[in-house]
Amino acid sequence: MEITHVVCIPFQKDLGSCKAYVGFVIDDAILLSNCLLVQHGDGVYHLRFPQVVTPYGISEIFHPLNNEARDALTKAAVMTYEKEKQK
Repeated sequence: MEITHVVCIPFQKDLGSCKAYVGFVIDDAILLSNCLLVQHGDGVYHLRFPQVVTPYGISEIFHPLNNEARDALTKAAVMTYEKEKQK
């Protein structure tokens, strides 16, 4: 899996732990948008993936199948977020 493009839109207002919306292009073929970058109290970042509410509860529309993919997406999101904050 190659992350070929990352878009990060930091929130202008302080929304607590929610820091930005993030979108990814993977392998120049798949668009993953509306991910939420969250920072926990201990400073660790986490990505929340798009969800849909069904009669049976909340279900993620997309999620990584392994920790390697989750870590790569999170790292790319945090790096882009930090660059956007400096602008």
